Amino acid sequence: LLQWLRDGDADPLLILDECHKAKNLLPKDGVPTQTALVVVALQAALPNARVVYASATGASEPVNLGYMTRLGSFGFSGFL
Repeated sequence: LLQWLRDGDADPLLILDECHKAKNLLPKDGVPTQTALVVVALQAALPNARVVYASATGASEPVNLGYMTRLGSFGFSGFL
C-alpha cells in the first residue's frame, strides 16, 4: 500500500473515514490500540500526504484526538 501511494505523480490523499476508531492512541491504561498505532504510522510514513479526518462521532476528551497528528496539537513532530 505504501509503495503504491508513493509511486504516484502527486502527493497522496489519505481519507480516514470513521477515524474515531483510532482514538485510543493515548489511553489512560497506557496501551494504545493497533488501530491507533497504524493510523499514526501511516501518516508518518507518508509525510507529504494530505489527510482528511472524517467522523460523525465527536471526541469526549481532547486526548482522544491524539491520532490526528497533522493538526500539530499533541507534540507529534518527533513522535515516531
